[in-house]
Order: sequence, then C-alpha cells, then structure tokens
Amino acid sequence: MTQLTPLILERKLDSRLWGGHSLGDWLGIDSPPDHLAESWQVYEHNRVAEGPHAGRTLAELAREHGAALVGTRNFARGGADFPLLAKFIDAADHLSIQVRDLTASAAFYEAVGSDFEFSVDVKDPAAVPDLLAAAQASGPAAVGRLWLCHDDHDLLRSWRDLDPTVRLVDSTRLRRMKQGPERHAARLQSAGIDAVNLHHSDWTGGLTTLFHRFEVLAFGWDAQFDRILAGLLDMGIDGLYSDHVDRMVDALDRIGPDRSR
Repeated sequence: MTQLTPLILERKLDSRLWGGHSLGDWLGIDSPPDHLAESWQVYEHNRVAEGPHAGRTLAELAREHGAALVGTRNFARGGADFPLLAKFIDAADHLSIQVRDLTASAAFYEAVGSDFEFSVDVKDPAAVPDLLAAAQASGPAAVGRLWLCHDDHDLLRSWRDLDPTVRLVDSTRLRRMKQGPERHAARLQSAGIDAVNLHHSDWTGGLTTLFHRFEVLAFGWDAQFDRILAGLLDMGIDGLYSDHVDRMVDALDRIGPDRSR
C-alpha cells in the first residue's frame, strides 16, 4: 500500500444559469467559464492532480486507506465513505428551490402547489410527520408524489405506517450491499420500499434490469453532465437527480415522449 502524502486535488468547476462573475478571479483561474457558479474543492470524486496517487479519486483512496485518510471517528461512523464536501459558490441570481427546514413544508406546498414529484433526502426523521401533514393538506394526490429518501429500512417502513400512499426510497451505495444487489432488491420488495437511489457511477444496464425484476424503481443521483444523463436513461433508469434542470429536460427530449413519461 502506497503511503499517504499531502494530496493536491483537481477542483471541479460548475457553471449554472444563476452563476456570477467573481469566483474565477477570486480563485485565480485563467479564462474561467461563463456563469461560474461553483468550485468543488474537496469531495469524494475529486481526482488527485499529481504525485503517487495522481488520477485516483478521494473515494478510491478512502476505500484503500480507511481511517488513515478519513480519521478514526469518521471511519467508525461511516466506514470508508469519504465524509467531506467543500465548495465555493458565487450566485448572481436566485438559487433553485431547496427545502432545508421540513417544518416549513406547509409554506412550500402553498407556494408551489403539488403537481410534481417531490423527493426529500430526510436528515431529521422527527420532521417527517409535519411534512406528511403538509402534503395531505395540499391535496389528495400530493402524498402519492412524495418520495422520502433514507438508508434505514425500518425507519422507511415506519413512515409508510403514517400514510400508506407515501413513496419510500432506499438511498445507499452498491458497495454497502454486503449480500449482493439481488438479495438487497428482494429485501426492498419484501419491505414495500418503492425505489433504490444509487450514485450514477454504481449503475449498469444489468443492475437496472435486476431491480426492475423485483419491481423496485431505479434512481440515480449526481447526474450533472449530458453524457451521464444520456447513459442513465439508456440503462432504463426511472428517476434522475441533477442540479441542472435544463440538461435533464434536454436529455428527456432526446429519447422521445414514449420513454419520458
């Protein structure tokens, strides 16, 4: 095993419609892209720029070196998952809607209605009853279009007890399926969990087919680029998570109306 030394990382630059014009100068970037909105400095898919680990991602190094890279306390709590995300943001316009406080969900539904699929990555389980109550108050179809995401299957099932029509999503990674994806898919089907949400890099066409065989929907997150969106759709993915609504719409347009329902 190669000994760890200080790592110089390749940052990821991300342009968005609401991006500003100051971040490039502030970071000393020559010829920054237009509407530069974010610079991802440290995250699991950062690649090492130079040295003995050049070309490898922090996620790969975390799996190889474990606590030596992520720290003993983080390793005990989250295993080899890389625990940090650090980025700079420059916004010249309003950001996309993100509901951080689920207790404010009633105001959210009142502002935007309920004629859409609403996925929530639940960080505070205690807020779910208020969220469900807000969805129920907004109209009869809202709860059936509410997708609650978590990695605790028992917790997910307890939310189904609060309302049988709410949709449940297992948010996990392929490497966490210790007994293999087929056994995992069978457990999800048995538990009545509607979907599994994996990072785009975990998905293959065969894996999508496997989960569909167990009547479990396949969702992919961090789909930020056209080639990734197109690849996931070609695999038969059922749901996408991306920061770029325009790119998702373009990708769906390219596959035609029959597959973009």
